[in-house]
Amino acid sequence: MEKFKCLFYRLLLIVLLSINIFLISFSALAQNEDKNEMEATINLSISWEKHDEQKNSNLEENGSISASVSGKLVLIENRQGLTVFYPDDSGLQAQANYQNLTTDKNSGEVYYTAQGSGNVQIVSPVSVTDAQKQGHLEWMGFTGPAGVAHAMQLSGQVDPMAIMQAMTGNQKMDHYTFYLTVPIHTVITDKDGKTTEGSVIIHFGLNGDELKSGSNSGSVSWNSEELEYGFQYQNFMEIKYEPPESGDVKYQASWSFGEAPPSVEIHREVDGKWINITDDTIPVITGEKIKLRAVIIPEDKDTGNGHWSIPGQTIKDFIVKDDYGHAEWLDEQDLRAQELDFYWWNEGDGLKVQYTTNSADGKNLTAKAIFNVKEPEIIFYSQIGEGIFGIAEVKYKDVDGLIHEGRELMLDSNTGYTVCFEHDPLSAEFQPGSTQYVQYVYTEGRVTSHKDLLSGPCKQIKTEGLDGSYPYSPGPKTTDVPGIPVSLYDLTIDLENKFIMQLMYKPDVAGAIFVPISEINWTWTGKAYREKISDDWDTSSSNVFVENSSTLAEAYLEWDHISTGQETWDVCE
Repeated sequence: MEKFKCLFYRLLLIVLLSINIFLISFSALAQNEDKNEMEATINLSISWEKHDEQKNSNLEENGSISASVSGKLVLIENRQGLTVFYPDDSGLQAQANYQNLTTDKNSGEVYYTAQGSGNVQIVSPVSVTDAQKQGHLEWMGFTGPAGVAHAMQLSGQVDPMAIMQAMTGNQKMDHYTFYLTVPIHTVITDKDGKTTEGSVIIHFGLNGDELKSGSNSGSVSWNSEELEYGFQYQNFMEIKYEPPESGDVKYQASWSFGEAPPSVEIHREVDGKWINITDDTIPVITGEKIKLRAVIIPEDKDTGNGHWSIPGQTIKDFIVKDDYGHAEWLDEQDLRAQELDFYWWNEGDGLKVQYTTNSADGKNLTAKAIFNVKEPEIIFYSQIGEGIFGIAEVKYKDVDGLIHEGRELMLDSNTGYTVCFEHDPLSAEFQPGSTQYVQYVYTEGRVTSHKDLLSGPCKQIKTEGLDGSYPYSPGPKTTDVPGIPVSLYDLTIDLENKFIMQLMYKPDVAGAIFVPISEINWTWTGKAYREKISDDWDTSSSNVFVENSSTLAEAYLEWDHISTGQETWDVCE
């Protein structure tokens, strides 16, 4: 009798511990309304004959214990590489039987008998209100990085660095586990006819088995010299439970589960490793490379018709080649690929990235990740002086790349007065990082020349393009001395140059690109005239207007050539 009580309390502790393990996770998941179902069948049995557990005693036992449960489990959770199934609110019914006859092996006298049978309700772990009358069942599937982490823990690996490295690698360790506990109400009658009631609990746990597409089933049996009503089995991660092959106690367990529902996850590549970020909130910086892929589990359920939803201001790349500078945007083909790269170039909180696809059976699968995108708030300002307006000797490069010497109507930089741009240092949050300036120019004007000039006496100027080079200069400071080429035959010049000076930022991380942060619009107008080509120029009329503070950049500056200020001079009408 004492052995029975000790066994009962020990197994009861196993049940309570199992309930405790799953209580936290289930409390957050119980609101899930997804009613996907899974068929489940589990059969357990232990039998013994003339078993003498206590050596040198005069007692031996004959008996058996069995439990069979079948029915449907419902999906409780399907996220972050973890899929959980429990019985629904009404539970399942298990058929259970227990009998044991203990006799004196010398005299054959019955020492005591134990019998119990009937239906037992099997519920979810947190629904157990009486562990002596209610059993519980839970099934869990582990996939992706979560599968790797759990599998390594099953193998006894506890080093967090080793687990993290394995999680971010390409090794696949998808597997499932389940745990079933069935209490059997039992009546014990001793040799004097006195009866005692209690519960004997049979418990079986599968610690891990490969998760396959389709049904997942298995069986195991062995003989042992030990009689235990609760037993575990593992044949995964190169760790195989190898029970003894001899003994008078026979153990048998078989199970079959229907196919787990397909799911989709979002992974991000970080430092060359893929990290599962499904349902996570990730802080990133503008200009930081975002490389994502959608993972369908199991892979053979992928129909290839998925689609990304990427909110916010994004860009696929900014290409600068020769004299061209163009932004490439995400298109429909990019959004239908399972893997894509892009950058955010403007800030935004709570940007929900989603990947949606359909499984082979037509069910809608969606995964999401939240991004909080930050950009530096750089104070960008300008300063101008009263420079001398005049004609200066210059060198310039034409549209064919040839260097020419000539003259320009310009602010005379020899006095030290220029148009200056500068920004404050980057805040600690965005360091290390770098800045650069890019400038775009629009030119409109009118030039009259000596009547003998072959190009005609009047030219209309209307041109635009990149000013100088890309970048105009690195940060944090830059200057400009605006000017326009003139010829020896020009007599009057009347023009207006409009500029956009844009400040760009790039975080110091692998694969990052420069993104526009802010910009300043400024204008230079100039007029000059002379009566004949031998006279000096009257250059008294000039004006520079520069906005003192910057505004947020609304777009990338793009161009198809570098402006020289003379590439589209047309004859006046």
